[in-house]
Amino acid sequence: MNWRVRAKLLFVLVVVFAASAAIAANHVLKGTYIDSTLSDVTVPSTVLTEVGNPVTVSCPATGTRTIQADMWVQNFGGTTTGNNFELCLYVDGAPANGGCPGYVGQTPSDGSALMGTSSQSLSGVAAGSHTVQTYVWSRYGCTAQYGHFTYNVYKP
Repeated sequence: MNWRVRAKLLFVLVVVFAASAAIAANHVLKGTYIDSTLSDVTVPSTVLTEVGNPVTVSCPATGTRTIQADMWVQNFGGTTTGNNFELCLYVDGAPANGGCPGYVGQTPSDGSALMGTSSQSLSGVAAGSHTVQTYVWSRYGCTAQYGHFTYNVYKP
């Protein structure tokens, strides 16, 4: 077999593998934990700041689990345009998947409020108790006012 045929076969194998890896697996919900807060939290410029309460979730029995979070945070108090902000899921004191996934919005500079949302997950979590919490990051600072966080534990 010449190198061109081998290269084409390798390409086909990579495409097939990538397509099969993208197929979603069925997950069974094992628990839902809800935290809602209504308090002003100052988020300094470029500082990841916790909002809401730390919540202990339980990953039952053996094997690994997926922790998934739906996070909603209302923020205001921006005075500068381009004031991007992020929401980050933390599990056991560390950002899920190594970091925040990206901007979820811009805090308005006119004093009005904006509700930002993000859904994030972390797979491969060991059985046992884990602490989850939401963090906010802002380019120029803001005030996080209302937050609603739903943390789900799934068994793949």
